[in-house]
Amino acid sequence: MYSPVSICMPMKNNLEDSKLSVSPADSSFLNSLNELSATQLSIKMQQIAERNAYLESQAEALTIKLTEVVATNTKFISIIAHDLRSPFNSIIGILEILKDSLNDYNPEEIEKYINIVSESANRTLNLLDNLLVWTVSQNKEKNFNPVKVNLYNLVQDEFKMRTFSPTRNKSH
Repeated sequence: MYSPVSICMPMKNNLEDSKLSVSPADSSFLNSLNELSATQLSIKMQQIAERNAYLESQAEALTIKLTEVVATNTKFISIIAHDLRSPFNSIIGILEILKDSLNDYNPEEIEKYINIVSESANRTLNLLDNLLVWTVSQNKEKNFNPVKVNLYNLVQDEFKMRTFSPTRNKSH
């Protein structure tokens, strides 16, 4: 276990100083940053700003695309819901007729209504099966596997690689 080293870093816009507790390895990294010339540090900060602007534009483009996908999916679900309501309304309507006046119909009429209900239920089941097959095929193409990334460590490693690179300019 390491003993933390406390350092003071000015806050952006000079709001106030903030004490951070860092490990000796982090302290070494921060000290290596002090070795960079002002020009090198400015270049690195500009590179980070450019990368950040690029990532922000990518995030905005993906947000727009996601909004479009959500709108399309909402419309699709609305259409499916409508296509499913109609057969179920027919099934429920015929069953209500039979339930309310079963004794008023002869066996042939009852069989006719039961066949209508059966055909409607089978068509609806077929629609649901086709929808399920289509959904599975769509999801196979678009696997979403988010990964957590520690940006602090990523940036720290990048600075270390560039700071201690054999091609680093030693003239300062």
